Amino acid sequence: MHGITPPVTERLPVTDAPAVDDTAVAHPARVLDYWLGGTEHHPADRGLDEQIAAHERIGRTR
Repeated sequence: MHGITPPVTERLPVTDAPAVDDTAVAHPARVLDYWLGGTEHHPADRGLDEQIAAHERIGRTR
């Protein structure tokens, strides 16, 4: 709902997010780029896509 902030214990500190320039670790923004057909993604991002597709049992067009 609008205006409700989750408790502090449920929010991830910014330092827990992988660095965008660390191409050995999948990053949500680059995975989204891959899903949208962009060119700014790496093998780790595509690997996470494959894991998500296997978990969700959905077909990907790539």
